[in-house]
Amino acid sequence: MPMASIPEAKTESHRDACGAALRSASSKKVENLEAAVALHFMWYNFGRVHQTLRVTPGMEAGLSDHVWTMAEVVALLEVWCF
Repeated sequence: MPMASIPEAKTESHRDACGAALRSASSKKVENLEAAVALHFMWYNFGRVHQTLRVTPGMEAGLSDHVWTMAEVVALLEVWCF
C-alpha cells in the first residue's frame, strides 16, 4: 500500500480549520488591527446614536454637531491611516 501524500493525509476537519483561519476576521497585520480599532471607535463615538444619550457621545461632548455617516468616518480614516 503506497503512503499517502501530505495533502491527502489531512483530515476533512483539518482542511476546514485551515480554511476558517484564512477567512477569520482577525488580522495578522498590526496596521490592519489599528485601522479596525480606529474605525470601531469612530463609529461608536460619532456614527451611532446611543439609546441613553439619544445622541452620539461625540455630540454630547460637543465635538460634533451631527451624526456622522459611514462615508464620513471612512473618509477621515483614510486620511488619518493612509
